[in-house]
Amino acid sequence: MKQLEERIEQLEKKQLEDKRALNSPGMDSSETLSTTEQLLQEEMGSVTGVISWKNKPLANRDVRIRLERYTGSAWGALIKMFGGDESQSAQKKEISLKTQTDSLGGYKFEHVPPGQYRLSWMPDAETGWIRRLREKPDFEVSPGGLAIQNIPEKEK
Repeated sequence: MKQLEERIEQLEKKQLEDKRALNSPGMDSSETLSTTEQLLQEEMGSVTGVISWKNKPLANRDVRIRLERYTGSAWGALIKMFGGDESQSAQKKEISLKTQTDSLGGYKFEHVPPGQYRLSWMPDAETGWIRRLREKPDFEVSPGGLAIQNIPEKEK
């Protein structure tokens, strides 16, 4: 917690310096971020993996991750980024990201907020969205980290 407080203090100092720099030519006020927005940007991670379906790569299909539990420290900025009201609780605001697999079944999500996620994929329109049935989320993205989630999971 002390590290977070120190980082917020550093960001607030930088924000003050940025405001002072606004008086210089060529600087636009839209280029500055709030302290919580800067913190959120630093926390972002990524998710990558490969999905196989019926022993073949799931090529050119939709993949979605849904945030189950946010573990970062900038909830207000996160909600604002995804078009909600900062007073909304995690239970009321669904945050999900969607991408497509490549020809080899690979996918990647960039700029993913830290937290616990569920992964789902759509093999075809008739089948609809599929996910593993688990009580716990499928994976966790740590601040600034990379999560690797393959379907099916490789035996260890």
